[in-house]
Amino acid sequence: MQATLGGSPSFVWRSILEARKVISDGACWRIGNGTNIQIMDQPWLNAENSHVTTVSPALENQMVASLFRSHTREWELDTIREVFNDQDQQHILNTMIEQDLEEDVLNWKFENSGNYSVKLATTCWKIFDPGIHIGDNEEFHTWLERNLTRKSDNIKAKVVTLCWSIWRSRNDLVWNKKIWQPMFIVAKTWEYLSQWKTAQNCFSVAPMSPPTAGDGAIIWAKPDLNEVKITTDATIFAEKGFSGMGIIARNHEGYLITAKSSTRPEVMQPVLGEALAIKEALSWAKEIHSHIVTVETDCLVAVQLIRSAVPMRSRMGKIIQDCREIIREVNNIKLYFIKRSANMAAHELALVSHMYPDCNFNWTSVPSMLRIVSEMSL
Repeated sequence: MQATLGGSPSFVWRSILEARKVISDGACWRIGNGTNIQIMDQPWLNAENSHVTTVSPALENQMVASLFRSHTREWELDTIREVFNDQDQQHILNTMIEQDLEEDVLNWKFENSGNYSVKLATTCWKIFDPGIHIGDNEEFHTWLERNLTRKSDNIKAKVVTLCWSIWRSRNDLVWNKKIWQPMFIVAKTWEYLSQWKTAQNCFSVAPMSPPTAGDGAIIWAKPDLNEVKITTDATIFAEKGFSGMGIIARNHEGYLITAKSSTRPEVMQPVLGEALAIKEALSWAKEIHSHIVTVETDCLVAVQLIRSAVPMRSRMGKIIQDCREIIREVNNIKLYFIKRSANMAAHELALVSHMYPDCNFNWTSVPSMLRIVSEMSL
């Protein structure tokens, strides 16, 4: 955080340094044993403002572990209600103590990986591949002029549009604290480029190709004979303070084998909820030894993270790693991204998960609305 701009900073490095305050504001602790986090002076709450607002001499120099029940990793409710104001009480009880995390871990809460990466632009560049390489230690305008001089109009349009998208994402983060994932930046780039070419009455641009063959279905399709297809979705009920998920398994005839709805008493980031639903579905798939199982989700970011080999320090990272290991251990599991229109059954179940918390269903016990949605896709 003490780095300087330097004599000839790259476009990426200049943008990162200008967003230094945002990086600092985005730091947040994941709670393991609670012995490394000071209650008063460090960010650890699951809230937009991760710092405690209660002022009390009793909290000076105290660690988060002091708020645990004796010999457990559970919140001591009486102490919390006695010492903290109402806002902090709510935020503390909505903050998870991670039972499988041995020590506390500091990460950046605005990125799924938990690390603030100076390579966001590089990641977008590699995914989009506009036809030229990012320059190092070179003024942006010099690099741009040097690389575009002898390039085709198509490459020039791609480069300029991608730069504009990255800059917009940077501004949205700095001024609005809105997070653009790399795949979203790339998708917006294609959208801007397509709109511009249409407006210029130029040649049309084909939509962005699915990352993997089999991705991008817009209509749910039955699995092949003797195969099982599991669809998943998650929903965040921010006003009610919890998250829900829906998981549905169907056979090659399209009929429901089993379904599950569940809730968690915390307001998760949407991608985290989707990843948990995928992990649950993969755990189901692991138990089905006699069938090939396809798991489908409408969360492209989660699918991309699971397919990648990027190391991740965050809570999200632990879930993603668990998903990777299940897929690696079991050779009869396939994971695909589908559009929301192909995932309506799981989506509807997630929406009513608060009405059926931690329930398992078969074809006769499943809610009638969900049965209707499932039958419509047959």
